[in-house]
Amino acid sequence: MQPSAIGQALLAVGDQWTLLILQRAFLRHTRRFAEWRDDLGVSESVLAGRLKAMVDSGLLRPVPYRNGRTRLEYWLTDKAIDLWPMMVAIWSWEHTWIDRTHPLPNLIHLDCGRTADVELGCAQCGKAPVSP
Repeated sequence: MQPSAIGQALLAVGDQWTLLILQRAFLRHTRRFAEWRDDLGVSESVLAGRLKAMVDSGLLRPVPYRNGRTRLEYWLTDKAIDLWPMMVAIWSWEHTWIDRTHPLPNLIHLDCGRTADVELGCAQCGKAPVSP
């Protein structure tokens, strides 16, 4: 039996480390192993395993580069980029409901420079929000 559509999405992102890798790739354009390792404080074995799984599942695409020797950068695929709305929805929920010592930064709409939030709406008629 296949997991539900929500289950498939959750399997794709897997766990906290995968979400944090995606977050850094989206927001900071992180592409290199050492950058994720140093920024996240994750062990090399855990990071290597997550990156391999993300390549295998089609979320990241390895691209060789030279820095003395040939190494790999990991670029977001179209499949990963389509996770952006889900990532922003997770941010919005956490921003609203999770108490933190240091609050999450606001989401800023680059076109107008104002604070933004997530609102689920209908692409056809424009009505928002769409309720459960």
